[in-house]
Amino acid sequence: FTHSAFVLGYEAGINKSSIDGNLVPPGALVTFVQKGLQYLELEANLTN
Repeated sequence: FTHSAFVLGYEAGINKSSIDGNLVPPGALVTFVQKGLQYLELEANLTN
């Protein structure tokens, strides 16, 4: 997972961000991805 975390951080430009990583709760990325999937599913069901 170390390589994946590095690539995600590099591609997202996290090292250039002013966000304090200590303030981000554990599991925040998983929560954001889950919310995104929920919205995709909702959108798919609304357009049918």
